[in-house]
Amino acid sequence: MNNSNVSQPARYYFYMMMLGIFATTTLASWLAPAMITWWYDSPAPTPITAACVTAIDWAIQMLQMVQIGAVILGAVLGLLFAFRFRSRPQAKSLN
Repeated sequence: MNNSNVSQPARYYFYMMMLGIFATTTLASWLAPAMITWWYDSPAPTPITAACVTAIDWAIQMLQMVQIGAVILGAVLGLLFAFRFRSRPQAKSLN
Protein backbone atom coordinates (compact mmCIF):
# COMPACT_ATOMS: atom_id res chain seq x y z
CA MET A 1 0.00 0.00 0.00
CA ASN A 2 1.30 3.44 -0.92
CA ASN A 3 1.18 5.93 1.97
CA SER A 4 2.21 8.92 -0.15
CA ASN A 5 -0.05 11.94 -0.41
CA VAL A 6 1.06 12.60 -4.00
CA SER A 7 -0.58 10.65 -6.81
CA GLN A 8 1.54 8.64 -9.21
CA PRO A 9 0.76 10.80 -12.30
CA ALA A 10 1.56 14.01 -10.41
CA ARG A 11 4.90 12.57 -9.33
CA TYR A 12 5.63 11.49 -12.93
CA TYR A 13 4.88 14.97 -14.30
CA PHE A 14 7.00 16.57 -11.60
CA TYR A 15 9.97 14.33 -12.41
CA MET A 16 9.64 14.98 -16.14
CA MET A 17 9.44 18.74 -15.50
CA MET A 18 12.57 18.58 -13.35
CA LEU A 19 14.36 16.54 -16.03
CA GLY A 20 13.50 19.21 -18.60
CA ILE A 21 14.70 21.98 -16.29
CA PHE A 22 17.97 20.15 -15.66
CA ALA A 23 18.56 19.50 -19.37
CA THR A 24 17.95 23.04 -20.58
CA THR A 25 19.80 24.69 -17.70
CA THR A 26 22.78 22.42 -18.29
CA LEU A 27 22.73 23.28 -21.97
CA ALA A 28 22.49 27.01 -21.26
CA SER A 29 25.37 26.84 -18.77
CA TRP A 30 27.49 24.83 -21.20
CA LEU A 31 26.91 27.29 -24.07
CA ALA A 32 27.12 30.48 -21.98
CA PRO A 33 30.92 30.92 -21.91
CA ALA A 34 31.09 30.64 -25.69
CA MET A 35 28.28 33.16 -26.03
CA ILE A 36 29.94 35.60 -23.62
CA THR A 37 33.23 35.25 -25.51
CA TRP A 38 31.47 35.81 -28.83
CA TRP A 39 29.79 39.00 -27.58
CA TYR A 40 32.98 40.21 -25.89
CA ASP A 41 35.15 39.77 -28.99
CA SER A 42 33.47 42.43 -31.02
CA PRO A 43 34.17 42.28 -34.77
CA ALA A 44 34.40 46.08 -34.80
CA PRO A 45 37.78 47.58 -33.87
CA THR A 46 37.08 49.25 -30.50
CA PRO A 47 39.36 49.88 -27.54
CA ILE A 48 38.60 47.12 -25.04
CA THR A 49 40.14 48.71 -21.95
CA ALA A 50 37.32 51.21 -21.42
CA ALA A 51 34.43 48.83 -22.00
CA CYS A 52 35.79 45.73 -20.28
CA VAL A 53 33.94 45.97 -16.97
CA THR A 54 30.61 47.00 -18.46
CA ALA A 55 30.82 44.29 -21.11
CA ILE A 56 31.44 41.60 -18.52
CA ASP A 57 28.64 42.90 -16.28
CA TRP A 58 26.27 42.89 -19.23
CA ALA A 59 27.35 39.36 -20.19
CA ILE A 60 26.78 38.02 -16.70
CA GLN A 61 23.33 39.64 -16.55
CA MET A 62 22.48 38.07 -19.90
CA LEU A 63 23.73 34.69 -18.64
CA GLN A 64 21.42 34.93 -15.65
CA MET A 65 18.47 35.83 -17.88
CA VAL A 66 19.22 32.94 -20.23
CA GLN A 67 19.42 30.52 -17.31
CA ILE A 68 16.07 31.72 -15.97
CA GLY A 69 14.62 31.31 -19.45
CA ALA A 70 16.15 27.83 -19.66
CA VAL A 71 14.46 26.85 -16.39
CA ILE A 72 11.07 28.00 -17.67
CA LEU A 73 11.59 26.42 -21.10
CA GLY A 74 12.77 23.18 -19.49
CA ALA A 75 9.71 23.01 -17.28
CA VAL A 76 7.40 23.51 -20.25
CA LEU A 77 9.27 21.01 -22.45
CA GLY A 78 9.39 18.46 -19.64
CA LEU A 79 5.65 18.72 -19.12
CA LEU A 80 4.96 18.52 -22.85
CA PHE A 81 7.17 15.44 -23.07
CA ALA A 82 5.41 13.90 -20.06
CA PHE A 83 1.94 14.51 -21.51
CA ARG A 84 2.97 13.18 -24.91
CA PHE A 85 4.54 9.95 -23.66
CA ARG A 86 2.46 9.20 -20.57
CA SER A 87 1.09 5.72 -20.14
CA ARG A 88 -2.66 5.55 -20.45
CA PRO A 89 -4.71 3.05 -18.48
CA GLN A 90 -6.29 0.24 -20.45
CA ALA A 91 -9.99 0.67 -21.21
CA LYS A 92 -12.19 -1.73 -19.29
CA SER A 93 -14.27 -4.17 -21.25
CA LEU A 94 -18.04 -3.92 -20.94
CA ASN A 95 -18.49 -7.71 -21.18
